[in-house]
Order: sequence, then structure tokens, then C-alpha cells
Amino acid sequence: MVDRPAKQIGEHKLASETIQIPPEREAIATIQATRRLSGWEPIVEAETLGILRRPTRHAELSPTFKCPEDCGGCPDRVSLHINDAPEITITDDVWKAYVDILAEEYGVEYFMLIGGTIDRHPATPKLMAHILDKPAPVDVGWFTDGIMLQNPYTGNPTVLFSRLLIEGKMKELTTHISADYLVPEGIHEDGPILDPKHRWENEYGGSRYYKSAFGERLARILVQGEAKRVILNTAISAHNINEAIAVYNYAVSLQEFAENIGSHTVVLHTMSAWTHRPHLSRGDNPKNYAAASLLSNQHIPQLQELSAFIYQDTINRLANKRPRVAGNSSGFILGLPEIAVKQNIPYENGSSEFAVQPDGTVRIDPIFVDPLMLAHAKNPYGYRDRDIDYNPFEKYNQGETFSNLIQTTRGTHQWK
Repeated sequence: MVDRPAKQIGEHKLASETIQIPPEREAIATIQATRRLSGWEPIVEAETLGILRRPTRHAELSPTFKCPEDCGGCPDRVSLHINDAPEITITDDVWKAYVDILAEEYGVEYFMLIGGTIDRHPATPKLMAHILDKPAPVDVGWFTDGIMLQNPYTGNPTVLFSRLLIEGKMKELTTHISADYLVPEGIHEDGPILDPKHRWENEYGGSRYYKSAFGERLARILVQGEAKRVILNTAISAHNINEAIAVYNYAVSLQEFAENIGSHTVVLHTMSAWTHRPHLSRGDNPKNYAAASLLSNQHIPQLQELSAFIYQDTINRLANKRPRVAGNSSGFILGLPEIAVKQNIPYENGSSEFAVQPDGTVRIDPIFVDPLMLAHAKNPYGYRDRDIDYNPFEKYNQGETFSNLIQTTRGTHQWK
């Protein structure tokens, strides 16, 4: 890695050269301007229109969209919200009631707690514990960058880490961690991680390098603590495509580390393309998506190399009865060279994942809230790979196939 100049948090630098607005934006913007659905209305209408499938196995819960980071390309970036009104949020009891309804009436099996940054949010440990207390197959994971959970100068876990471990039963669930770069300070076993002065922002990657260091160290700590499951996720852009295989190999080394120390932690790696199309379609500021970050035709050879490497490694592991490390499905991995560039995956089978906003609005999709938008939307966003009933990436399969592993670990079905 080259040295990058430190920049003051809060500058919110936007892209100087933006990317092309997708053609579906006008139709989706018109729907946004003329309709205002809230609460459970999106689900009710989707069911009326016949585009809501049962069961819908996945749901994302966002207690807050607020985040202290300023990563370029993030759809909920601080720079887009500095003039917003205070965030409206539902109460803890309402959150728990939502979980009950989604699990019992709609068949949700895997809940993902995601932000913003939710580490310090009071609802987070309560939701973790509430979901874990539900009968199988209901399961829970959460997404963290690990920054609030470790001291940058010592690498030691913080008090917040201990509280989530105890109150939220963190060892019993899945922790999803950002790992966009392989950072030496993060992969060390102990000692300082990154001094906060290195928390840099620019129009390309923002805080992604900084938080990758914390995520990679956190993953090791969780393996040592025998957490149930740890998943490193790499959002691949033009800036870190050369490091994607290295991050995958780090996940492999963590899996081997777990075996060597007798830890039962399952370590996985997932990847997603730098997806700009769905966010711009819903009306995000185009200046939040730098053209220099965009995966394009010139990156196809590298994407093919990455795709072939991870697919073949997974096939070899399955043949030798070794644990998988790749969490994505075979179709997604093999289709990556095309879908990362074209980002043209229509919603042919309706909704496949709910997403509850801080105010209690239940989106029928983590990006699009209104059912009418799905007829126009095109989106390769990584969560769609979790759809085991109608995985839109199956058409890319060849040879031996395997499912996405971001599913419940408490059910009776063993995902290949």
C-alpha cells in the first residue's frame, strides 16, 4: 500500500468526475415523487401485486443510518445527509414486534443487523438477544467495521466489545466485517492497529482502508474467542481489485488458524461489486460515485482471474472435504466479470429480501421501498445472491454448483 495523506473527517469530498446516470432513474424518480409508502404498506402492496414471495427468507434491520465514516461510494454517506432533519426511529419494543411478525408471518430465517454504524446503538444488543431467543431456524448476523470495538493504540477490545459479547450474545451469531484492503496492522496478532490520524477520506475509497485494518484484526479476535461465524466482505472497486485475492487468502488463513487452535469458528469470505447503478436509480447524488472507482471493461481480465481463482479453490475444497471459505454462490462468482461491469440484473421474480428502515418503514428490497420500482430496477447488489429460491445468478453456473452460505445456521438443511 502507498502512503496516503491524512484528511480531516468531515470534509466530505465528492467526485469530480461522475458516472453516467442509468436510464431507469427517471421512471423510479417519478414513483418516488408521486408515492409515499410507510410502515408495512410496501409489503401489503407487493402482496396485492403478486410480487411478494413467501417465504421471504432474509431481512435487514437498520436501527440507524448514521455513520461517523465517509466512504466514497456508500449510499448512506454522511456527505449526502448533513442537512437532513433528525432521524426518526422506532422504539425497541416495536423493533422486537417487527422481528416477530417477519419471522412468524413471512418466514424470515436470517436477520441482518446493519447501519449506518450500529455498534453503539442501544437497540443492537437487544435485537441480537431477541432474535437468538427465537426458535430455529431463525438466526441473526450483524455488520460492523470493528472500529468502535478495539483500541487503535493497543489493539485491545473495548468495553463496548465486552458489552455486546455479553448482552447481545455476540459469540452465538454471525459477524460480517468489511475487508476491502489487506492491511498489515490489521492482520497482526496484537499491538497497535492504525492511529486515527490515518483515517483518510477521498473521492475513491474514503475510510475503507482504515476500517479494513480494524475488521481484519476483529476477525482474528473472534476466531480466538470461538465465535460461531465470521464473514469478511470485500466490495471490489477499481482501487482494490488487485487486493481481492489477498483478502480471500487472509480469510483462508483465518480458517486454518481456527483449526490449528481448536476453535470452532466458521470463517467465510464474500465479495460484491462496487454497485452504483441501483443507488443512482433511486436518486442518489451522482457526485457520490467517482468514475475512477468504477469497474469497467478494462477490468474484465482481472475479474475473470479473481472469479476463476475463488471458484476453483472452492471446488478443490469440496472435492477434498475441506470447509468452504467462499460464501457466495457459484453463479455469482462465475458471473462476476459480467455483472460487476454491466450491473444489469432485472427483478424477474419479485422481492427476495425485506429491509426495515430506522423509522419502521419496511422496504421490499434494501434499495427500493416501493413495489412499483421493481419493474424498472436493475441491480446486481450482493444480497440478491442470498436468494436460494430464485437466485438471479444461476444462469452463470457451469460445472459443479454451490449455494450462497449466508443462510441460517440453525436449520436442518445443510447448505453446500
